Amino acid sequence: MNLNWTLLVVMVFLNLLVSVMLFKRDDLDRFQKVAQTMIVWLFPMFGPLGIWLLHRGQDAEDGKRASQAFGGGSGGNSINYSSGGD
Repeated sequence: MNLNWTLLVVMVFLNLLVSVMLFKRDDLDRFQKVAQTMIVWLFPMFGPLGIWLLHRGQDAEDGKRASQAFGGGSGGNSINYSSGGD
């Protein structure tokens, strides 16, 4: 019986953590936050894990994009360019 209560407490804790994470996000509008929170609470075994992995993957992609220089190009390196005119 103690194992059942422990699992229930862990699931509720994870659901609360993911729900708070969702409502703190700035990139989601209100409908998305409510819909994803409903998924978390309606599917307590897989909902929190799936939503957390989804947003973790998006945050990792955003981090990669932020570290890249805007516009690409040579990054200021002019080794491949020649200045010999006509």
